[in-house]
Amino acid sequence: MLVLAEAGRLDQAEELARGAHAATARARLPLPQLWFANGLGRVQLLRGRPVQAARWFREQLALSRELGQKLPFALAAAGLLTAGGWLEGTEVLAEAAAAWDAAGMSDDDPTMLPADLAVGAAWRRFRDGDLEVHLGVEEPEFVPARKAHPAFLVQNLATLRERIETAGYRVTDDVPLEGFYRCHVRDPFGNRIELVEPVSQ
Repeated sequence: MLVLAEAGRLDQAEELARGAHAATARARLPLPQLWFANGLGRVQLLRGRPVQAARWFREQLALSRELGQKLPFALAAAGLLTAGGWLEGTEVLAEAAAAWDAAGMSDDDPTMLPADLAVGAAWRRFRDGDLEVHLGVEEPEFVPARKAHPAFLVQNLATLRERIETAGYRVTDDVPLEGFYRCHVRDPFGNRIELVEPVSQ
C-alpha cells in the first residue's frame, strides 16, 4: 500500500487499504486495523482531502488509545495536525494538539506552535541540541516533494536505517557521494528525505 502511494498509484493504494481495513475490522484485529486506517488517512492527504483524512486519523487515534499504542497514536495525531492545517478554523487542530498532550509528548517533540493555531497552519517541530527544524502545510493543494529534499547529517546511519525499515518504511540507496554514506526515505506524507553520514564515522 505504501509503495503504491509513493508511486502515485493512489487508486490502487486506496483500494488495497480499504479491503484490508474492512477485513481486519470484521476479524476484530484492531492493531492491523489502526495501521490500515493510517494508510487510508495518508492516501486522503495525498489526494488533498483533509476531511476524509481526519476521519481515518481519528479512528487510528481511538484504536491506538484502546490498545495503549503510543507510536501509532502519535502518528495519527501528526496526520490529524496536517489535515487540520488545510481546514477552516481550528477545531481539528485543537483536537490534534490535545492528542499530542494525551500521548505524553514533551516540548521537544513535534507539537503545535500556539501562534499558528490562530491562522490554521499545522506544524511539526523537531529539535536536537541547537538544531531545530519546522515543517508545515500552507496550501490545500499539497503535493509531496519527490525530487527536491532536505538532507540530514546523521550518526550511525546503518542503525538508523534498520530502525526505519523495521518501522515499515522503504529505504533506498542512491548514487554514491564521495566521502559519505547516504540513503533516502519518504516521510509519512510522501516527501523525500536524504540521510547522510561521513565515511570517517
